[in-house]
Amino acid sequence: MANEQRQIEFALKTTEQMSTMVANSGMLAESFIKGIMDCIDGSRTAKMFRNEPLSAFYVDSAEKKAMIARFLRKQDIPFLTTKTQSGRDAFIVRAGDQEALFNTNRAIDQAKEAGWISKDAVMIRGEGHIKSYEDLTYAQAVLFLRKAEESGIGIHIREAEQGRYDVFFAEKDAPEMVRISSSVAYDLSGKGGEILRRQMEYQEKNSCRIAERAAWPGPDVESRPFYIVARNGDIAKRDAATFTYEMHGLHGQRYCLQAVKNEKQINTITALMDRPVDMTPKQFATFAKLNGKERAAYLDKIDKEHGCPDITAGEQEILRQKEENRSLIEKKLLQANPEQVYASQVLTNDDVSVESFIDSARDNYEMQHDMSQIGLPDPVLLDDARAMQNGFIIEEDPFTGDTFYVPEEQDEDLSLAFDREFERALAADIADDERYMDSYDINGNEFVDDLEIPTPE
Repeated sequence: MANEQRQIEFALKTTEQMSTMVANSGMLAESFIKGIMDCIDGSRTAKMFRNEPLSAFYVDSAEKKAMIARFLRKQDIPFLTTKTQSGRDAFIVRAGDQEALFNTNRAIDQAKEAGWISKDAVMIRGEGHIKSYEDLTYAQAVLFLRKAEESGIGIHIREAEQGRYDVFFAEKDAPEMVRISSSVAYDLSGKGGEILRRQMEYQEKNSCRIAERAAWPGPDVESRPFYIVARNGDIAKRDAATFTYEMHGLHGQRYCLQAVKNEKQINTITALMDRPVDMTPKQFATFAKLNGKERAAYLDKIDKEHGCPDITAGEQEILRQKEENRSLIEKKLLQANPEQVYASQVLTNDDVSVESFIDSARDNYEMQHDMSQIGLPDPVLLDDARAMQNGFIIEEDPFTGDTFYVPEEQDEDLSLAFDREFERALAADIADDERYMDSYDINGNEFVDDLEIPTPE
């Protein structure tokens, strides 16, 4: 999946370059920091910056600058904004806040991407308005992710409890997510659904096994390094000291991570690989000599040795026939979808009311059970799919307190609250000035009488 490729590349770059904020930031010299502190002396920000190493991070647009400022204030992270001599906008933060700033910037970029994105990115994509499907199985969550990416939608998936998942998406994407829910229900229903679920369960367990092996290998890794090959061509090598990852095969972009202290990142990166297969150096040498089709067959062979369930000729025929009927059945599922307000936006045009659509769907209810008319080889398929689909109920008001999104219209209040101490000090200074002027500006022209330049006669 293209989105998983982006996540892998992001994780690799983050791990390899976080100390320099991916070449977009830098630690500031002591002389520059002193100048900053002199300018903001007495403010809340100055107190939080004092005795802290500072870092600068550069942004590429005024729009992003405004969004980052809003979201940093929501997280109560002190910052300053400035411009470089070349005119680039820059944020100045404490070195310890670099990662939070980096994640904030990343969420803004992710909001424009398809596939898996952070929950903060979903909030940005939906301008604060999000929905969710909750309590999904692993297979359901994975299919939602695949189909959302194919549709150009960014969603967030999290494991709410062991083996159960929540899917978050922008409110504006709800009609398309309802269409996807019907497609997911179809995929996992009937005999074909059992075949698919069996394959996905193996892929989940195998990916977890390989990811754990890559992150925390046994003591024999020193004498027995191993390779990991993804179905999309990515290749990783794990030896005693390093984890090497090559995007797009043997001649792609290469990353090398020190294994010690990067175990969690290595685990995440490997788990994201496209149906990975681990192999010995001898097996990898054989793989490297093969062409494209031969390589795929060789990966299948090793995968089966590791326990991948085989698909028989009869099962392949079931899957083929199921795919032929997909368009018709998914439309019928949409007509019966419990989220009719959203489903109607997919199936009807603006001239048809939601009420008329619901009436039409009700009239067609009996026809949806007449399996002989559509020639399905699996007579329980549609009923199974409808039963699963009825469990996909949109949560209209999911919890968002764990995100940093704040709408633009609330930013003024947030900004005022951000530096209350400095504002109180400023107000006290103004009051002192007013009392001084009352005493030394007798003629009321807003100048201290003793310092006025005499008016010529």
